[in-house]
Amino acid sequence: MNLSNLHIERIVRMALEEDLGHGHDITSDTLIPASETATATLRARQPGVLCGLMLALTAFSLTDIDFDMSVHKQDGDLLEPGDVIAEITGPARALLTAERVALNFLTHLSGIGTL
Repeated sequence: MNLSNLHIERIVRMALEEDLGHGHDITSDTLIPASETATATLRARQPGVLCGLMLALTAFSLTDIDFDMSVHKQDGDLLEPGDVIAEITGPARALLTAERVALNFLTHLSGIGTL
């Protein structure tokens, strides 16, 4: 079963709204300068099957369009601890805003895919 981009976007928007309410990440907005950039490296912590990558990447792109994403693995790939799944560079505030939602999708769906 493949989800269309429209369905993926709708699901991720709902998750972001649930996480943030209808506001912003107050902690990031208060403590991190708007001009600050950061890089996140998504790594496997355990062996398993990658699942949910498109949902995770969509969380970042819906938070800010200025992310540079380098994807090293695809859904269905077998993962070993330490494998780099993706690297995302962009505005630090947006990166932290999307982080929890992205990781929730990856960990939950990869756990199911690994069973």
